[in-house]
Amino acid sequence: MRCLVTQPIHADGLALLRANGIEPVMAPSADIATLVRLVPGVSAVITRDAGFSAEAFAASDQLKIVVIHGTGHDAVDKAAATNRGVLFANTPGVNAQSVAEHALGLLLSLARGIPAADKAEREGVKGFRESRSFAELHGKTALIVGWGAIGRRFGRMLDIAFGMRVLVYSPNAPEVDGYSRCATLESGLAEADVVSLHSPMREDTRHMMNAARFAAMKPGALLVNTARAGLVD
Repeated sequence: MRCLVTQPIHADGLALLRANGIEPVMAPSADIATLVRLVPGVSAVITRDAGFSAEAFAASDQLKIVVIHGTGHDAVDKAAATNRGVLFANTPGVNAQSVAEHALGLLLSLARGIPAADKAEREGVKGFRESRSFAELHGKTALIVGWGAIGRRFGRMLDIAFGMRVLVYSPNAPEVDGYSRCATLESGLAEADVVSLHSPMREDTRHMMNAARFAAMKPGALLVNTARAGLVD
């Protein structure tokens, strides 16, 4: 069995494939022309954010499954997969800790102005500390939008590390680990000093952060999006 790997994955993953009799076919690029050229003759595909388009599905001749190395699967044309009788699957939770830590890094960078401070220092610009306001996270209120594996970890980080008050907006979550659930996104936005997005990309979540939602936020509130770009207008 041959498996097309559209984007680099860890060597241990490739070794696991080989140990199970699967030959990895490494794509030198994830552009459509390369995928169309390489997909004939493979039974499986592992992709990441490059996804797999209808054109790539059309070029396949024995494809059985496409697996997303991660949680988000909006970049895979699922209608095309269904039409071709190809299974598709994602791997929710496997990178949750990594993404939650990344969200924390982004939040600290925003609150403390770290990228701009680094740029000013490297360029020899004086007076950066007096040029803007900075925020401590301790005691502030965070709204976690989407209480899945990543959002849950990130909310707990903010609670335990910074003593932040954690609000949750996640209508489909059966429980929120004792934190306060918001009835509406707007009610949470009105209270939050920090908003972190962890929702899947669907038609009903596209541009969930739009002009009206931004207007509902506190002036100066911080927004972190480690989910999908399409959530934000």
